[in-house]
Amino acid sequence: KDKAKAAVDAALAEKDKAIDANDKLSDAEKSAAKDEAKKAADEAKKAIDAATDQAGVDAKATEGTDAVAAVNPVGKDKAKAAVDAALAEKDKAIDANDKLSDAEKAAAKEEAKKAADEAKKAIDAATDQAGVDAKATEGTDAVAAVNPVGKDKAKAAVDAALAEKDKAIDANDKLSDAEKAAAKEEAKKAADEAKKAIDAATDQAGVDAKATEGTEAVEAVNPVGKDKAKAAVDAA
Repeated sequence: KDKAKAAVDAALAEKDKAIDANDKLSDAEKSAAKDEAKKAADEAKKAIDAATDQAGVDAKATEGTDAVAAVNPVGKDKAKAAVDAALAEKDKAIDANDKLSDAEKAAAKEEAKKAADEAKKAIDAATDQAGVDAKATEGTDAVAAVNPVGKDKAKAAVDAALAEKDKAIDANDKLSDAEKAAAKEEAKKAADEAKKAIDAATDQAGVDAKATEGTEAVEAVNPVGKDKAKAAVDAA
């Protein structure tokens, strides 16, 4: 029985060494795997002690070394930590992006969190290290792919330009009421087209360009008052 138990102990020592060398495992996972291997070894040695003949001893020794060898922990903690790190990085980038409104920041963070949560769920469901690693990579890529385009502030800039223009039109006493209404209509049309173009833009550069075009188009509305001038001539 001594040699049989020594064979089990040797298998356990070998397994412990392999577990320690596995850098995919967190300390907690290493510790759990070692406990599992030790439990298998202890049970095998107990079974060897209980065996009544050599065949029984040998069978239990083989079972034991096989059970110890079968402990193949899959490292998930580090994989999930990598996804969490990618998410934290993305959240920081979203917060720092001054092109985004608070609502857009919140939506982008929600999207990134959803990608991270799905990745961690997939990591938990993976049954081998290759599967875990693939899901971790997919997850960090999905989080990195969240690149929100800020449109709210761009549209607000167009609206602000329109409000400014409306004020200027109202203050222009050279214009008749009909001319003011026509000028406001023209400015509103320019603003509406700009906002539509902003909504259709697919990247931040496109949005910014359309916002600039829009505010310039609104500013370019400079009505010339003729009705009052003609009325003055008629009066004379």
